[in-house]
Amino acid sequence: MKEYLKTAKYAIIAILIIEAMSFFVFNFKEFQNYVFALFAIFSVLLFLYKIEYGIYAVFAELCIGSLGKIIVFDAFGFDFTLRMFLWLCAITSFFILKLIKKENIKFFRSDFFIPYLFLGFTVSLGVIFGVFGGYHLKDVFLDVNNYAFFLLVLPSYEIFIVKKNLINLFFVLLAACGFVCAKTIFLFYVFSHELFYIQDKIYAWSRFSHLAEITNINPNALVSRIFMQSQIWILFLFFFFAAYIFKKTEHSAFFTKDKKIIFAFVAWSGFLSALIMSFSRSFWIALVITLFVMSVFLLIVFKNKIKTSFKILSYGLILLASSVVITMATSAFPIPKGSQSADLIKSRAKKFSGEAALSSRYSQIAPLVSAISEHPILGSGFGAKVTYKTQDPRILEKNPDGYYTTSSFELGWLEILLKTGLLGFSAYIYLIFSILKKLFIQIIKNNEGYKLIFALGAFFGIISLVITHAASPYLNHPLGIGIIIFSTIVSEQISQNSKIQKHQ
Repeated sequence: MKEYLKTAKYAIIAILIIEAMSFFVFNFKEFQNYVFALFAIFSVLLFLYKIEYGIYAVFAELCIGSLGKIIVFDAFGFDFTLRMFLWLCAITSFFILKLIKKENIKFFRSDFFIPYLFLGFTVSLGVIFGVFGGYHLKDVFLDVNNYAFFLLVLPSYEIFIVKKNLINLFFVLLAACGFVCAKTIFLFYVFSHELFYIQDKIYAWSRFSHLAEITNINPNALVSRIFMQSQIWILFLFFFFAAYIFKKTEHSAFFTKDKKIIFAFVAWSGFLSALIMSFSRSFWIALVITLFVMSVFLLIVFKNKIKTSFKILSYGLILLASSVVITMATSAFPIPKGSQSADLIKSRAKKFSGEAALSSRYSQIAPLVSAISEHPILGSGFGAKVTYKTQDPRILEKNPDGYYTTSSFELGWLEILLKTGLLGFSAYIYLIFSILKKLFIQIIKNNEGYKLIFALGAFFGIISLVITHAASPYLNHPLGIGIIIFSTIVSEQISQNSKIQKHQ
């Protein structure tokens, strides 16, 4: 256990350094390329020393970097990001090692090779249709480049399946998400109080680095939503804590003094508090629906554990109450004077129409469905654009008539249908179904140990991602693709004879 905590400690130190340097670059932009060069050199050395350390860095950056622009190299107007460089290092070093050792790529023998290959084929068709469909090459590239992140499954499979370093990666993810939770709570405090100098600097830095969207949710209150795209990883890992508590409280008293369970409960509260402070209804809806499905699933599959399921429900209600209290206490902390937020949380949860962001999503549905119907089977190709009318004030500033033409949409599943058609949609569903199927089999087979916890966590984490993608695009972005790759590794690892180590 000490080894994994040590890994998490080093991950936190590295994350703090990256965040500090990102803030430094924001204040001294003339050093931007020099700082990127330093990180690039260090990254290359990291991959040369041990490729698995470099892969840890790739996943950690996903958890903290949101849109991937935490550190950027300005190459004649083109932003070459640290995320791009880390991905390039991972793929390049992997293939070089394969050539040197003259080894075959082991993922090709995986049960998931065919689903990944099918998805890759449909993506390739989308590129071909986009190029020959007359779309601008830049639009095609911007649409499809995220899918290249799927290649990370090749080195990840060998490192975390063959070398069995999955637990190390999991602790890196926990450390990174723990940092994002702490940062969310800190920013929520700052923007719920009149700390103008600090909040002005942080707001400008967050916009500059695309790390967070900080928006005042009520002109009559100080409270602001702290939304980070990377918080999707918090939502995903949340279900690992749920699975952990379910397993560990099976034979314990209702209120237990087990330090590990108490720690898990505190961590669970922190994760949920960060999701509440994001004020993202996409996260909230995915969380509620998935928890409900998980509760029903546990009652059906573990029929003799109704008491345990009831206990989990009770824990969940206590957890929800404690997370709301944490949110309110953070915003109302009296140094300096803050604002209560209970009414804001309530109104945010109730409001599903009329707001600019929601109105924009609703207004996309009809035009997207109409565009999809033109090429329903194979899709229109990457780079395809659709025009719709919106009330989003950011768009109205540039387009007073409200009409907006774009190739990027919030409605993720409709976008996949538009670009790759039913074929691409089916390919993605097939990949997700393949992962869920293997996880489900392991849940049924393994009623003990950490295999069950990992299987349950990944299973319902993916379900929450699928739901979120309906209104906020993630499965066509490295953030969601990274979760799919990690879940692939989990399902493959726990299905093998080698056991995930138990920590006592």
